[in-house]
Amino acid sequence: MTSKKPFTVAEHQSFDTLMMAACQVIGRHGYKGASVARIAEEAGISQGHCYKFFKSRDDILDHVIIWIMAQFENWSRKPSREGLGYLESEHHALEQFFSYQKKYPFFFRIMHEAEVETPTAWKSFADRRHAQYVDSLRSAIDSGEIRGYGPDQVDDLARFLSAVRRAIVFGAYEGTITDKIKVIANYDLFLRQALGFPI
Repeated sequence: MTSKKPFTVAEHQSFDTLMMAACQVIGRHGYKGASVARIAEEAGISQGHCYKFFKSRDDILDHVIIWIMAQFENWSRKPSREGLGYLESEHHALEQFFSYQKKYPFFFRIMHEAEVETPTAWKSFADRRHAQYVDSLRSAIDSGEIRGYGPDQVDDLARFLSAVRRAIVFGAYEGTITDKIKVIANYDLFLRQALGFPI
């Protein structure tokens, strides 16, 4: 965003409305069809008002992946998740992902197209998520929950496991995975075997 002053409450609400409108438009028309005119109409504001927060259409679209993932993380961060072990946390995260997608059908399409359509924003998002995953794995290794991996292997392990999660998520989006309960159970079995948990 171009503004450097702190937002008022009304501006925060207006910004969130604009971002949600961009998500809805991308869900229907894809990134390529997400014009400022369509986003403004969806948000119920003038096109000029969009430029109060963003300098261009590309600037709006660059913010979508970061915004929607922040919304997802805030939505999925429940008190019951605290104190979960690594496997339970992974299981919970995948269930929450599918549940969020059911609530907001545009979610998968944004995830699917953002890497190609907004590569800089995607890289920023992907780097942050990778760092979080590395921290999660390192903590589980340090506590003895995950065995057989050393500190110099954590980065690669995070990439391997992220690829599996990505395959599940995009398989669900593309329709090749339809039984989400079964795939979560199989993912759990895979993690147990790959990370040395009891089966």
